[in-house]
Amino acid sequence: MRPPGAPTAALHVLGPSAGGIRVHVAELARRTTALGWAPTVAAPAGVMDGVLDPARDGVEVVALGTTADWSARRLLGLRRTLAAAVDGYELVHAHGLKAAVLTLSLRGSLGRSSRRSGRRRTPVVVTLHNDMVGTHTGIGARLRAFAQRSLLRFADHVVFVSQADADANRRVVPDDRRTVMMSFAARPEPRAGRDDTRRRFGVEPDAPLVVVVARLHPQKDLGMFLRAFAATRGRVRDARAIVAGDGPQHEELLALRDELGLTSSVEFIGATDAAADLMASADGVAISSRWEGGPIVAVEAMQLGAPVLMTDTGAVAELARGPGAAVLVQPGDVDGFAAALTDLLVSPDRRTAVAGAGRALAEAEFDGAALVHRIDRAYRRVLDRR
Repeated sequence: MRPPGAPTAALHVLGPSAGGIRVHVAELARRTTALGWAPTVAAPAGVMDGVLDPARDGVEVVALGTTADWSARRLLGLRRTLAAAVDGYELVHAHGLKAAVLTLSLRGSLGRSSRRSGRRRTPVVVTLHNDMVGTHTGIGARLRAFAQRSLLRFADHVVFVSQADADANRRVVPDDRRTVMMSFAARPEPRAGRDDTRRRFGVEPDAPLVVVVARLHPQKDLGMFLRAFAATRGRVRDARAIVAGDGPQHEELLALRDELGLTSSVEFIGATDAAADLMASADGVAISSRWEGGPIVAVEAMQLGAPVLMTDTGAVAELARGPGAAVLVQPGDVDGFAAALTDLLVSPDRRTAVAGAGRALAEAEFDGAALVHRIDRAYRRVLDRR
């Protein structure tokens, strides 16, 4: 039995992640230690590297296979690995749908060994970081929606990162079993000034600069961004773009860049530790995703005072729409994105207005200290209900 006043052990489970989910989990684990929790993170080897330091942060990290292990045929082996790790935790929090599938497959056995000594089953919280349906249509969308609904029904509590996702699943997850809470991260701190950063990446001090920080994946629709930027270059001839991130579409996007005649104006720099520096020195941060849950990079750009141009999808867009805290364009709209980007680059007043509204929104809605209390309340409701 846990001694009175001792921290409550919580296990966070996540699958392969190269972006916002792992950053959110790291910050959530760090912050909950001050609220009476003893968190452990179970993730594929290497996923938490660079965002969580066990010695510094007081959070244990358990290797859950490798990123290559997360195929359907290997889930059984991962299931055995996780089953050996979950015993002794008061609560398990699965982040993302792959982690939810793996964790909920153990739901009947969670806490089984401890029930012999009188403890009850360990509850499972799931965060739906990205809707499984995405932009799928027809039978594919219906099958994915059915699978997602079936999955969420088994969770003791579900955290949605956007109100739209919560509303779409209202029949499956009643109000008393859900929380709407945007993903969050530590406030980014640039390590270099604007001029030094531009000099480092070969950008002239006065050149209009667009920065993209994204995984090179079809969800992010960077092909749409490149086509829109090509149209913008027809009107803003000295515009430059820097794309930071890795992913499976790297070679495909390089080929499209060259085909569009953007070889000298768009640079792909891969993963970098200078993302905050780049966004702080940009005239616009662009997010061209086909769909999103709660893109942390949009929040980070707002915190840094950079104007954000993004597709109208996900939690940040929901909140930004009213106060004009970001320029919003429909997903896939190349002409609309190009027009909005051009307007942003040629109008200093427009950039100042959007950046100011974005900074105010980030301070009001995306403060990690306030958001972590929301998840803490959800955890304690789950334990009380158990």
